[in-house]
Amino acid sequence: MMRDGSGILTGFSLAIPQPESTGFGPVVAPDPGTAAHLISHLSQEIPPPYRLNVPSRQETLLHKLSHMGFSHANPEPPP
Repeated sequence: MMRDGSGILTGFSLAIPQPESTGFGPVVAPDPGTAAHLISHLSQEIPPPYRLNVPSRQETLLHKLSHMGFSHANPEPPP
């Protein structure tokens, strides 16, 4: 969880163990930087492998995740 200086909740994320990996999500954050911080925190606490479903329109977050060492595994299904 992320809280601002007043203690108000500004974001959260969950890690859900699955047989083949740990799924991260949902990740609820006001901006891509906060989302990346939440994901980074989870990845420091939980051993890989991970799975995240990030919509392609979240280009800034995808860029940040790439710089954090995450890789694109499967394309988003067509609409």
